[in-house]
Amino acid sequence: MSKEREDGDCFKVAANIIACYGMNLLADEAARDAIKMLKSLGISSDELWLCHGLVTRATDGREHTHAWIEIAGKRLVLDYSNGHRCLTPTSVYYDAGLITKEHLEKYDATQARRKLVNYETYGPWHDLFEAKGESDE
Repeated sequence: MSKEREDGDCFKVAANIIACYGMNLLADEAARDAIKMLKSLGISSDELWLCHGLVTRATDGREHTHAWIEIAGKRLVLDYSNGHRCLTPTSVYYDAGLITKEHLEKYDATQARRKLVNYETYGPWHDLFEAKGESDE
């Protein structure tokens, strides 16, 4: 299986959603649309998790890094990247992307904002291609 870095806007959009939600900060169009939808559903910022994971595309079996938002109490995934407007159950999203806990990192809003400042990038902030707990050797 081939591994690659996704070149879309998923890291930017997901980071903007969690960083700007409830802060009255400017966001790109996709993040603004997502924030508007989340507010209409009565979702609070403390329910949101920024997720970075390794996803396998069904079309060609390629693995790539990806970012999305999870709504913890609702067990939903929000993915407004690359022109998509996806709100789906977490289990469906994980099954479709063959997402595993070994290649997944989650950040609450405070952690995500801190990482954005410290790394000066939307992510990923670690090597998602290496499973957690594996040696670097």
